[in-house]
Amino acid sequence: MPTPNNPLRDKADVFLAMIKEHKKIDLDYSLFSLLYIDTVLEEMFGKRMERISDPKLENFRLEVTKQLGCFFGECIRETFSGEWKNDPKTGLSLTRIGNQEVTAFPMATASDRMAGEEGKIFAVTMAITREVFKQVGEKVYP
Repeated sequence: MPTPNNPLRDKADVFLAMIKEHKKIDLDYSLFSLLYIDTVLEEMFGKRMERISDPKLENFRLEVTKQLGCFFGECIRETFSGEWKNDPKTGLSLTRIGNQEVTAFPMATASDRMAGEEGKIFAVTMAITREVFKQVGEKVYP
């Protein structure tokens, strides 16, 4: 079901539907889903995404990359909060993650992952989580 005024969530929903259809896995917008998405992508598209590296599949790969970026960003936003921002210079980002000075670039992360960077989503999720906890710790529990 489309989300009113949230085309990024809609694109992420398409990604989740694809995962469910092809892998029979029900993921959601939790941090837990991000812990496993690298493995799911590898199972679907091969190690280093070789099953979709053919230039004939470029449009498909680009669309899945956008969907993955939206899914990644929405998982972070659902877990910690945050605001989507589209800057002409830096592109689409998720800012104010955890109400802290933490920013992520979900589309760049997705692009790196779909280009074959194994474990990219997991690594960036860890880095974001670490930074949110660090900043909250410094402000709330000095």
